[in-house]
Amino acid sequence: MPFKRKHISYLTQFALSSLITIACSLLVSGCFMESYWTSEKYDTLFGSGSPIDSRARFEDITLPDTPPKSYSVMILSDMHIGQERDADDFIAYLQEYVKAHEKPLFCANLGDLNGNGSHDQNATYLKVQKRIEDMGIPVYCVPGNHDTFDGGNHGEYYIQDISHTSFFRIKIHGTSYYFLDTADGTLGYKQFSTLKKEMRTDQNRKIMLTHYPLYCNNFTLELANTYERAQLMALYAEENVAYAICGHTHKYFEFDFGAFYEVIVSAICEAKGKRNFIILTVDEQTHTYLHHAQQF
Repeated sequence: MPFKRKHISYLTQFALSSLITIACSLLVSGCFMESYWTSEKYDTLFGSGSPIDSRARFEDITLPDTPPKSYSVMILSDMHIGQERDADDFIAYLQEYVKAHEKPLFCANLGDLNGNGSHDQNATYLKVQKRIEDMGIPVYCVPGNHDTFDGGNHGEYYIQDISHTSFFRIKIHGTSYYFLDTADGTLGYKQFSTLKKEMRTDQNRKIMLTHYPLYCNNFTLELANTYERAQLMALYAEENVAYAICGHTHKYFEFDFGAFYEVIVSAICEAKGKRNFIILTVDEQTHTYLHHAQQF
């Protein structure tokens, strides 16, 4: 199923494609057996009692209205509301945008909603979210690293205040949108295992939505565990993923993995001219996907 791509340096593509090929070859050869990634091994690598396990309880979410066959989705990230930042200019821009363009079917917010994940800052963020929803655009979120900061709460406040789960799927005709919890820089064993099971029984084209990226040319900002990333890239390649869309880096970035395409959206909190959100246009009848970075 085709989707349109923008091209980047052939040299960069070749270098990362070689890395992916080596990683996948190791997986196939048995050097990285699937059984290696066990709960016990996860506990050894990251410590037992992952806070992700208490947040990421998978469920399917249904949109309030029956979607059309052709629609758009707005994807944004890193608002950092409360860190001496507000979203007034973004809201003003969005109000004008929806007057001149097709209103997005929903908005995916990819985390770092605010500065520290406290109850007060969550409440401040939710006022911004309501202003988006008052335009008729439902908002669905995943947590970022800043949303699990306050007082070592490990995201409990996110679950209490923002959403009762941080790991869910929205199915729209032939496309499935997977919202994943990467706020701790990893999916963790339980979330990864559930994701793998759900994706392998889901025949739809897939859009993967996370805070942390797979690749951004800066390993300190990518998913922390290289083995987990290799497994995830292999899963995406096998299970009909069209896009992996992420945040976290505050800089716009694209990469063509061949089997799927990664887009990193810039931060809403960045200075004027450096920030953007993504509009993903989907035609379910022709099975085409086109992304556009809306800079403001």
